[in-house]
Amino acid sequence: MKPRDVQPVSGCVAFRQTSGCDPEGGREPHKDKPCDHEVTTMAGAMHESHPPPPRQIPSGMSGYCECGEGDHRMKVRCRHQPFRCDEVCVKVPGCVAWRQTGSCVPDGPREPQNDKHCRRALMAGVSGYCECEGGRKVALMACSTRTIGTFTCEEKCNEPIQ
Repeated sequence: MKPRDVQPVSGCVAFRQTSGCDPEGGREPHKDKPCDHEVTTMAGAMHESHPPPPRQIPSGMSGYCECGEGDHRMKVRCRHQPFRCDEVCVKVPGCVAWRQTGSCVPDGPREPQNDKHCRRALMAGVSGYCECEGGRKVALMACSTRTIGTFTCEEKCNEPIQ
């Protein structure tokens, strides 16, 4: 089978599919996806959306975003939150990512499969924190933390330090 012709986007090469629901599994280059495809799981079935209509693909997707030579990000198993590699690969000044944690506390066990890009909107009901450049943590949230509306880590990391 011939590998897919996947065109790179500035700062992003492609989503690289792997086998066995393991991001470290064998490469399946014929299943690679362009950076602008949204990779999601819905009710146990795997879907990819690329406007206009979403298309169902036959099996779970594991793999990673290749953002450049040796720069592999968002390593995922088959069950994960929706994401797009073009968003994962973009550098946001001042911000690294939303770091999801478990046990409904910001210092709980890490849940890296649920991390979010700096520009993804976040709401109450989750636990974690925004990781900013230099290792600084802001917007520490427990599941019970109430916020007014939504926010992004890009906003929180770029607020003046008090």
